[in-house]
Amino acid sequence: MSGSDREDGAVDIDRRVLRLPAVMERTGLSKASIYRLIKADDFPAAIRLTSRAVGWSAQGIDEWIASRDRVCRDSARRGVGRR
Repeated sequence: MSGSDREDGAVDIDRRVLRLPAVMERTGLSKASIYRLIKADDFPAAIRLTSRAVGWSAQGIDEWIASRDRVCRDSARRGVGRR
């Protein structure tokens, strides 16, 4: 049994691939913002699914969201952005 398979035959939810509309909904970002962040190497890269389709790892997106949350909390503790 591989690390992502469960005894009941189901695959762990973290192995899902999200398409762009789901990534936009999950992150609250626009298409342009997502691709701008990818270009700046500050967002998970897309996974090529077919010659015309890409997706993103659900786990990678969730980890990115968690990392942004940590950045915001750390900035708030340091008083960054306060005048």
